[in-house]
Amino acid sequence: VAATSPGVLMVAHVVRFFDGYRAIRERVDAGSLGTILTARAERISPAPKPSTWWHDESKSGGVLVDFSIHDFDQLNLFLGTPLVASARRARQDGPIEITVDYEGGGTGQVLSFMGMPRDFPFASSIEVLGSLGLADHRFTGAPTGTAGEATIPPGNDSYRLVVDGLAIHRVDVANPYARQAQYFLDCVRDGTDPDFCPTDAAVLALAVARAARESLASGHPVP
Repeated sequence: VAATSPGVLMVAHVVRFFDGYRAIRERVDAGSLGTILTARAERISPAPKPSTWWHDESKSGGVLVDFSIHDFDQLNLFLGTPLVASARRARQDGPIEITVDYEGGGTGQVLSFMGMPRDFPFASSIEVLGSLGLADHRFTGAPTGTAGEATIPPGNDSYRLVVDGLAIHRVDVANPYARQAQYFLDCVRDGTDPDFCPTDAAVLALAVARAARESLASGHPVP
């Protein structure tokens, strides 16, 4: 429907607009890391607040669809065509570990957990390893409260590139949601497709999320 309409459709995968993730994508696209061999991502947060929508997995898809989909999108971006997803957790209330096998032999891994204490600041990370080097990014959100009498340390947003040496710098702290909105409005104004985050990529990320969810339920790998 979107393809045959005069409008512009963009699925808002905002993680693509966070500067650390963008920096890694630029290095990969430039060939700086060579052939991408593996990517590992983490996404960790407190338990979600009470919500009749979120806690009904028939509506939200639960952790693997609502939360982990951003990391599956990143894995697909760097590793290509996903083939099989395997998901497991050692205990019902524990972290979920997902492995995704890719065409050509690449492997992606995701650790997802939404069971930290309420004061825990949201945290995410990604590491991309290639035949010529690696790049990684770690984000920790602003503190949401205090732990005992000690104030939770302030957040950080960092990026590291290791190719023929070492380069580390803090990333641009520009609001990624504003950056995403501006990009979409530019596409609308110019009548161009949102190639930075195409709809097909969002559909593929959802396919991986659904396969991982099915694997977690069945205990078996799912194509």
